[in-house]
Amino acid sequence: MDILKALRREEKKIQKSVKSAAQNLETVRASINVFAGRVDRRRRKMSKAAKAKISAAQKSRWAKWAKSQTK
Repeated sequence: MDILKALRREEKKIQKSVKSAAQNLETVRASINVFAGRVDRRRRKMSKAAKAKISAAQKSRWAKWAKSQTK
């Protein structure tokens, strides 16, 4: 019976190794896709009003920063 327990423990170790290897493989495949430019990046469309609002806010922040630098 000790042999059977030892074999089951060994089986669990190997299963953990296989799972870890599979996760590593997925990570490598994802990295390959990123560097190959095959990532499915769907860009959300932004309205002109939203772009203008963001632009105005950024210009305001830069103006505030520039004003503090001249003092």
